[in-house]
Amino acid sequence: MDIIITALIGLVGVVAGAFITNYFTLPKVKAEAEKARVEAEKARVDAKKAAIDIWENLALKMEKRAEIMYDRVDKLEVIVDKQEKKINRYGKRIIYLTTGIETLLHQILKEGKEPCWNPNDWDPEKED
Repeated sequence: MDIIITALIGLVGVVAGAFITNYFTLPKVKAEAEKARVEAEKARVDAKKAAIDIWENLALKMEKRAEIMYDRVDKLEVIVDKQEKKINRYGKRIIYLTTGIETLLHQILKEGKEPCWNPNDWDPEKED
């Protein structure tokens, strides 16, 4: 019977020890778990903020590059416009001079003479 009483006292001691340990450590474990959850949430928020900062920085760089490209395109449009006008003037001048050359060649041929030079045939649509 002494063994049973000793066993019961030991069992009660173990149960009481487990209860006391659980009673005092459970809040600590819960607090540590909450702390870990809060730290994880903070890390997630910090990561989001870092990603947002990176994207905002990239967007600013892209906006600056776009402004530079728009300025370049505007300048190039002015140059192209001037060149188109110059090409049109040159084209009109070439037509005028070609017509004059043909007139002079017909005049020389009409007088029965042989011109010392004749332009070769040329098609403006064909590339050389």
